[in-house]
Amino acid sequence: TIRAAAIGASSPAAVLGLLNSSVRAELGANGEGSERFMTAALGLVAKVDDAFEIAVACGGHPPPLVVTPGGEVAAACEAGTLLGTFEDVELIDADARLEPGDLLVFYTDGVIEARRDGEEFGEARLYELLAGLGGRSAAEVADALESAVVDFAGGPTGDDVALMVLRRPGV
Repeated sequence: TIRAAAIGASSPAAVLGLLNSSVRAELGANGEGSERFMTAALGLVAKVDDAFEIAVACGGHPPPLVVTPGGEVAAACEAGTLLGTFEDVELIDADARLEPGDLLVFYTDGVIEARRDGEEFGEARLYELLAGLGGRSAAEVADALESAVVDFAGGPTGDDVALMVLRRPGV
């Protein structure tokens, strides 16, 4: 559905809007508040002159994070509305720029919702961990993040823990 929507859509938010409509039609969601839903994050990375620019939108998904080599961490977009539940969704395109050595980290909610004794791994812990990993390779960051979540939870979390880490070369 995303591939088909991307052919005629002008932006990641437009693609997610078409995905929302498709999911609602497939689920037969005639009214608001369907109990079935999904989240998605969609980014388009393009090389423009000497820079890598990202257009990104999220439909209820945790926003991807940009991590600088110096350890600054910032969300690349806002979470937006869950997909498949409502006809009218708020999906906002955001633009980010990857400088040499910057990381772009996509992750599922299973990362921040991993639990130990009722305590969540949380966004603050995620940001702190990533700040200390600035300048590392994408593989090192993904491995460290996965290990930290599993160690925190004391084993497999029971929720989805998926990661995708991209690093702009140059540093």
